[in-house]
Amino acid sequence: MNDNDLRVRKTKQQLQRVLIQLLQTTTFSKITVKQICDTTLINRTTFYQHYHDKSDLLYDMFEGLTIDNHNLALHRLMNEPFTMFPCL
Repeated sequence: MNDNDLRVRKTKQQLQRVLIQLLQTTTFSKITVKQICDTTLINRTTFYQHYHDKSDLLYDMFEGLTIDNHNLALHRLMNEPFTMFPCL
């Protein structure tokens, strides 16, 4: 699956957004893939084309919120600490 495809990116963003919404009212252990799919109006088959399970979705969401610190230049991080990170 091509992660640069606009359809793939939109589907993943939609699934992540719904997971965040559900986490505001429900614990992760009680959230189901069916609940995520019903809320996003995405078929379960589509969900499983992108993610192995709901934990995989959560991991992908966290990975998108973090940066690869191996690519940061230390001297630049020390001199420009707030300009190094992309805006969320």
